[in-house]
Amino acid sequence: AGKLLEIDPSTVTTGGDFVSVAGSLTTTAPLVTDVGGTLTAGGNFLGVTGSLTATTPAALLQFSGSTVTTDRSFVSVESSATLSGSLLEAKNSTLKIPAQANVISNPGFESGLAGWTVFNQAGGSGDFLIQAGTLSPLSGFAVPAPPGGLSAAMSDQGGPGVHILHRDVVVPADSPVLRFKLFVGNRSPSFVSPNSITLPNFNVSPTNAPSSNQQARVDLVASTAGIQDVGAGVLRNLFQTMPGDPLVSGYETLVFDLSAFAGQTVRLRFTEVDNQLFFQLGVDDFSLASEPALLSLRSGATLTSSGPVLDLEDTTVTLDGPVLRLTGGSTLRVTRGPAIRIRGGSLTADALRIAGSSGNTFDLTGTVLDAANATVTLRTLGEDPEDSHNTVRFTLGLNEP
Repeated sequence: AGKLLEIDPSTVTTGGDFVSVAGSLTTTAPLVTDVGGTLTAGGNFLGVTGSLTATTPAALLQFSGSTVTTDRSFVSVESSATLSGSLLEAKNSTLKIPAQANVISNPGFESGLAGWTVFNQAGGSGDFLIQAGTLSPLSGFAVPAPPGGLSAAMSDQGGPGVHILHRDVVVPADSPVLRFKLFVGNRSPSFVSPNSITLPNFNVSPTNAPSSNQQARVDLVASTAGIQDVGAGVLRNLFQTMPGDPLVSGYETLVFDLSAFAGQTVRLRFTEVDNQLFFQLGVDDFSLASEPALLSLRSGATLTSSGPVLDLEDTTVTLDGPVLRLTGGSTLRVTRGPAIRIRGGSLTADALRIAGSSGNTFDLTGTVLDAANATVTLRTLGEDPEDSHNTVRFTLGLNEP
């Protein structure tokens, strides 16, 4: 059988998905083959909201000497797809998803606290301030230099207080990822982390007293919630110091998939509470942007592939997001691996695999990655949200690494 879409050397640009499957499609041939073309999709390269079945043992998408650019995922599945062969095969090609715009203005506090709001509980001591250099802005403790430029935002004080830095943001509609860098400098011998960010008074409290509170936390909060709400208004707790945690840390990069809040207006809230001893909480270098995956499964989708999801030879792949992202209870099943095979060329991505919520399943027969003579650059191999429950299952053959 022939190909459904065969492109000779040419330039093709689409405003949305390059190929969209909204109904039910069964094909006995590859869906797209391109040799030497320049293809640009304003959406996904392939978007499947219906049902797709490919009975050919050949790869569904085939590129040779091609340059392919998409604004969203290369393949997005929201329902079901069953393949008798591989998903995407590329030789001597360039595949890329350009970096998307950061929706947070003044992300590195180089314009002071513009775009951000500070709340200090009345009667307490201290504030969130702009910090530069290697000393905290009020008490003069040694702290790391701002990691993202010349300035960071940092809480500091001369006595007990509650300090909150916050702003409302509209979460991008597609594959939203939040990143920021966080410094914790607790000068007390321990953390005390009750489910409260309100102090009943501003006395220095013994560590074991009921009113003791010495903590930092980061929350995603409803934009209509009270500023010190720790109940129903908290949509998701992103970070909280707990007893036994390191008291002082360097700036650490924290990354969160916010797909569950795509398109919503939410509040980012950074809180530092202290009634034991000095405490600095530093934040810097924010990004909230779409980071599309090469393959995105969402809304309970299922993709079953009898060959690699990605099969590359002397090809360059550049992504800000992961290779594979599953959300909403989706399932990726590879019955004959590896899931990703690379021969020559390079792959640059945030991760091989990210799950954006609970209930997702990665079911792989064979290895995840088989690379030879290739350069692979990743922030992490795989990542799951805290408190999530996802299934990752591997079936390996005899003597298979």
